[in-house]
Amino acid sequence: MRVRQVFITFIVFVFFSHGHALAQLDSFPSHFKEIKEKTDEELISYFDSLYNNYSDETEVLQKSLLSFAEKEDLFLIKLLCNRNLGQLYNNRNNLSLAMAHFNHAAGLATSRQDFRLLGDILVSMGGVYDALGKKDDALKHLLHAYEVLIKIDSLEAAQVQYTMANLNYSTGNLEDAIRYSYTAKRIYDRIDTSRLSNKYKYNLMHLLNTIGISYRGLRAYDSAIYYLDASRSLALQLDNEFWVNLTIGNMGSVYMLKGEYEKALTYLKQDLRASKKFKEWISAANSAMTIGEIYSNIGNEELAKVYFDSSLYEFGSKVNNTDIIRAHYYRNLSAWHANKEEFESALTYQQKYAALKDTLLNKKQQVELAQVKANYDFDSKLKEIDLLTKNNELQEQRIEYRNIIIIASAAALGIIIIVAALLYINLNARKRDNRLLAEQKQRIESQSEQLTEQNRVIQVINDNLELEVEKRTKSLKSINEELDIFLYHASHDIRQPIATILGLENLARKHVSSPDLTDILERLKATANRMDNMLRKLQISHTVNHAPSKLEDVELQELTHKVIELNKDTEKLNKATLYVDIEKTVINSNSELLAVVIHNIVENALTYGNKKALHVNINGRRQEKEYCITISDNGEGIPKEFQPSVFNAFFKASAQSKGNGLGLYLAWKASSILGIKIDLKSELNKGSEFTLHIPTA
Repeated sequence: MRVRQVFITFIVFVFFSHGHALAQLDSFPSHFKEIKEKTDEELISYFDSLYNNYSDETEVLQKSLLSFAEKEDLFLIKLLCNRNLGQLYNNRNNLSLAMAHFNHAAGLATSRQDFRLLGDILVSMGGVYDALGKKDDALKHLLHAYEVLIKIDSLEAAQVQYTMANLNYSTGNLEDAIRYSYTAKRIYDRIDTSRLSNKYKYNLMHLLNTIGISYRGLRAYDSAIYYLDASRSLALQLDNEFWVNLTIGNMGSVYMLKGEYEKALTYLKQDLRASKKFKEWISAANSAMTIGEIYSNIGNEELAKVYFDSSLYEFGSKVNNTDIIRAHYYRNLSAWHANKEEFESALTYQQKYAALKDTLLNKKQQVELAQVKANYDFDSKLKEIDLLTKNNELQEQRIEYRNIIIIASAAALGIIIIVAALLYINLNARKRDNRLLAEQKQRIESQSEQLTEQNRVIQVINDNLELEVEKRTKSLKSINEELDIFLYHASHDIRQPIATILGLENLARKHVSSPDLTDILERLKATANRMDNMLRKLQISHTVNHAPSKLEDVELQELTHKVIELNKDTEKLNKATLYVDIEKTVINSNSELLAVVIHNIVENALTYGNKKALHVNINGRRQEKEYCITISDNGEGIPKEFQPSVFNAFFKASAQSKGNGLGLYLAWKASSILGIKIDLKSELNKGSEFTLHIPTA
């Protein structure tokens, strides 16, 4: 009773030690548990739907999900929450916090070996570094993203190369921009453009445009025109009017640099119309300014002035910051007045241009200083976040250690109580067991005596059984030997009367003229021949079973002709023609058994002919480590389904078979003793071919 009370107290103690943790888990919304049960694909789809949602509600939701995932140790949810929060803070220009979440997400994706998520996160990190002006860091992360994505998705890897190309173009590094662009283009070249989705067609269109304007900057004008025209063709396929005219505008600027002013004007005016249609006022202002420069170059100063003015006053007025447009305007107006020999006005505009240029330079320096300060603030905040993260981890570890100590203490106390209770129970059980053991010992000793007596009886029975088995084995062996001798002598003795019958039949045929009696004699002869053949097979079987196992020199040509002599009657009876082509060759084998093999296969070929003239060919050829004898005929052949069974004893391929089913069986049995392999090829109504592979080494 006391043990039970102590055990209940222990359970209550452990329950309250976990109370705080349980309360924390219950504080999360109930639908979080539903999210926890989703598959990996469903989780990724769910968080992708939140990826571009930058509202405060989404921020709160994803922070709560991150806390829940950290408490429950849900690896993928932690990864996706960090990725999404990184994107959210990046959109809000809180770059240090964005980078902290991206870094955490990248580490989790690396551990999980989720290369697609890792590649996307590295691209986002590259974007953060680009926004900070840290081009080298941006390129390093983009290159890492490419190395990750090229293993699983070549088209996404190509998009990363395009991003790297744009980054180099924006810094004026045009040769590297082309190099990265070509890497991406080679990936696209391996895929039929018609099979690309619109997303990747748009990416390829942007890529070709970047190659074109990079070549324009390097003054490789023909290459620039080629790639810009390719970009325009793809824009036409996509029915994207804006991009069609944007590439046309870029081509116009190239033609202007080449001095092909007529083409340049055609392209730039089309771009100007499209820019006005789509309210792209900066593009419209630039196109108008370039058109004015062309008219000034060809001497049409009036039209040049119209386009210069429209660039600044018509289109520039619709742009927030007109400083760059105004600077181009002052520079072109200075040249325009100089062309008209209005040097005082030209000087005025030149001074305005110089003053505005200085202002723009100061602003650029201020932006660069602000960029440096932003980078410093970014690094400082990143370090603060890292330090805060480490402090939080240390705090969590302290809490975890404290909980472990509490639980361990409770467990230790519980174990002590349980051990004491078990010792008490064990003591009582041991007393009971000792009593049972004493009783069981007595039963075992009694049973042991019974088993000893039974073992003695079994041993006597086993000894008698072995003697009985040995006696019966000797008896069976003796019976088999007597039966074998009887079979041999009986078959030999019976053949003598049959030979006498055949001789008398032959003699009677000479003295009988009656057709009916002649037919009876023919049938008598056929029956006697079959009996004689059967007895001869039995004698051959005895020969196979008792042939000496020693090997000797055997001359194959001589042996083959002896076998043919044995089959002369069958050859004559079936009106067959037998051809032999075996050279004089001596091999090491057993002549009796080898004769059995050849004789029975030749006899089979002569026996199963068909109505046409029967031809049997015996050919020999020496090969490496073996001598091959091929016995072929043009007889009735063996059906394919029966071929695996032809070497079985007493097997007959048809009910009309005239043999006894032992010939090929004896051939196979003798060949097995000599290690001869027999190959069979046969086709119904075309004949059969047996090949003997006789080992010579």
